[in-house]
Amino acid sequence: MDEFVASLEPEVLLRLITGVANETPYETVDRLHKDINPIEGPTASGETTALFVSTLGIPNWKMTDGPAGLHLSTLGAACYPTDIVMAQTWDPQLGILMGRGIGIEMEFYNQGVILEPGMNIHRDPLGGRNFEYFSEILY
Repeated sequence: MDEFVASLEPEVLLRLITGVANETPYETVDRLHKDINPIEGPTASGETTALFVSTLGIPNWKMTDGPAGLHLSTLGAACYPTDIVMAQTWDPQLGILMGRGIGIEMEFYNQGVILEPGMNIHRDPLGGRNFEYFSEILY
């Protein structure tokens, strides 16, 4: 992997980490020589670039957000208790079941990353969206 990343142009690396906002076309040498299609699916919180799927074999990822499951507007998704409520149960098995349920929906909707759950590990009350954080470690 280190060798592959080192072989990429700085422009390619930059586009891989910045996502698709205001993306412009960029041509790369076709190293893959295969037909691969970009991942299709709804977008909730962004996605990574699909410019290098067919030339470098780097798949794009769809990302979703939501403290209570997938946040995909106009699509049906299960609603789970927020992380702070799950932590208050002190039941690791319940957390595992919730994670599996979210994973099933992510696969169904072709989502690669969910931007939760979170932990406020530095315990800062100004840390942001605290209702999305586990209040205590489940394990």
